[in-house]
Amino acid sequence: MFKSRIFRCALVAAIAIAGNSTAAFSQNPGTDSLVGELSIFPGAKYVLRNVGKEINTKKLEYSPSVTADGLTLYFVSNGISTNGAQGGHDIFVTLKFDPKGLDFSPPVPLPPPINSRENEGVVSISPDGKMFFFTACNRKEGYGDCDIFQCNSDGTNWGDILIHAQLNSNVWDSQPAVANDGKHLYFVSLFNQPGSTVGSVDIWFSKMKEDSTWNIPDNLGKPVNSTAEEDSPCLLHNDSLLIFASNRPGGYGGFDFYASYRQPDGKWGEPVNLGPFINSKKDERFISATADGSVLYFSSERTDVGNYGQLDIFMLSRVDTP
Repeated sequence: MFKSRIFRCALVAAIAIAGNSTAAFSQNPGTDSLVGELSIFPGAKYVLRNVGKEINTKKLEYSPSVTADGLTLYFVSNGISTNGAQGGHDIFVTLKFDPKGLDFSPPVPLPPPINSRENEGVVSISPDGKMFFFTACNRKEGYGDCDIFQCNSDGTNWGDILIHAQLNSNVWDSQPAVANDGKHLYFVSLFNQPGSTVGSVDIWFSKMKEDSTWNIPDNLGKPVNSTAEEDSPCLLHNDSLLIFASNRPGGYGGFDFYASYRQPDGKWGEPVNLGPFINSKKDERFISATADGSVLYFSSERTDVGNYGQLDIFMLSRVDTP
């Protein structure tokens, strides 16, 4: 494991640097927008916009992860050239004044040992801000090609970076999504467990033990997982709503977003497509939302509201009603 002091400086220093850049916040006027509804929030209007060139480049920006209050956004990029970037796909952080606005501070890369010369991926933060998960690939501490790492805070100091044998396999394990209760972790894996695995890429989950370690994961099973590919899990509404991406038949494009509600017996219900407002003919993946669901971020190759590169980050903001 990495030493706690190194990680503590890395995470806190990156946010501090981003905060010191607030005077240079960039407003993104003139961005094309669309107004529509999501199937899971009937009657609520959302504005769909590209987050703009402060975040998006000509290359890849994806895996947005917003904090519960909507004021801090983590994402992955291989196109931002700035001091401190390690190369490959790095995790960046940016701050906001207004959760629904397009005013972002200049993105700052998380320093080593979080970012490395290899690829880093999806970040997930518990609503209380005390658990930080991220994906890192080809690390000597890892079990497979990509693994899930964790760091905890006591509210003041950050501890060691941990890698759990229970959560990681000898293949690809990625895209962590910690539940709102802080005691369940959902993630995506290529792990093939006969009699449990449903498709080539499935969503799995693990429950935290009383000693804060994790149980051996279980496959989420059908109907969430299918014989196609599922990824990008996101929990809302006190963990009663699961949003994820899938390229199963019947969608509007390649990967679409679907939603499943937890049933009274604890099982997940039949997934519902979020509809053509958020789903396009392209791929939509990697979704994250504020605690109240008023702001959602996702990644897409769509071009109808502008696209600066190959894969951009977009924002949905709920329209306030009188």
